[in-house]
Amino acid sequence: MRTGDVVRHEPTGETWVVAFCEDGRVAPMGWPMCLAKESDCTLTDAASDGVYKIMLEELASMNDTSDMRCRYARRTLPTTPTREDA
Repeated sequence: MRTGDVVRHEPTGETWVVAFCEDGRVAPMGWPMCLAKESDCTLTDAASDGVYKIMLEELASMNDTSDMRCRYARRTLPTTPTREDA
């Protein structure tokens, strides 16, 4: 899972857009910021490379640098591999 992907969070039945997935944890877009186990989420729609990069740029431009999603995007942007690179 990566930024921009759509997942179903099984415990709540909610559909989330992924802000980041790292170290077995998923953070959805939206408020409030939360984390869930990656194993509790099922990928339903993979983001295109274009959507992935746009969403990382939007997250990186957040004013709240204490937000984990912003920090993740700023760390990740210099190295934005595409699905084809994986």
